Amino acid sequence: MRSKRRRRRGRPSKDVRLMLEGIVWVLRTGAPWRDLPEGFGPWETVYGRFRRWLAGGLWQRLLGRLARYTTGKLRHMDATCCKVHQFANGGHGGVQANAIGRTKGGANTKVHALVDTKGMACCVKLSAGQVHESTVALELTKAVPKGCTLVGDKAYDVDALRDHWEDRGVGVCVPARERRKQPAAHHKGWYRKRHQVENFFQRLKTFLRIDRRLDKLAATFLAFVQLACVLNAIKYHF
Repeated sequence: MRSKRRRRRGRPSKDVRLMLEGIVWVLRTGAPWRDLPEGFGPWETVYGRFRRWLAGGLWQRLLGRLARYTTGKLRHMDATCCKVHQFANGGHGGVQANAIGRTKGGANTKVHALVDTKGMACCVKLSAGQVHESTVALELTKAVPKGCTLVGDKAYDVDALRDHWEDRGVGVCVPARERRKQPAAHHKGWYRKRHQVENFFQRLKTFLRIDRRLDKLAATFLAFVQLACVLNAIKYHF
């Protein structure tokens, strides 16, 4: 009889842990891949494993696992701009395909985030810097379960968004914009808790590779954002 190979379970191998630590080092420092210290192994190997995990959807799956542990009924949404480094321009497909846009501050990428009551990430999306928050809101909140309440600033005060969320059974806590003829009421106590999403962005930008947008491709930049969300969740919420 052919002997069956037993599948080894438990902790990953030492080489895999070193490569993951090397990826986190690049994320935290913002250094080029070629400057990766030799202790993590050849930079080509670490970068290749990062790209392989990206192609396999690992970072997206990790963030999806976090969404299972969300707490509370409030979901806070907002967006922040990350200034694009001069070396990050020129990626394959051009700036439009890589979520880079022109604003008053120059080239920017906007990170849209949805967090739970404690500020743990549920979903993140990218867009060009000049894109309004309301245009990404539907995609950002499509997985919000019935019975939750979305909390956002005046940028999300759009009738079509309100109607869509209310039809799904999702509450809305968004203050009305000025000069509204029929402004909608909002819960001020819930709105004061919106600092959770601001705290999330503050922790996210402690990773220099995100704060400066050093990646040419939107896919690799989003992968680093997702990895940073996982690391922050482990550090602050578990």
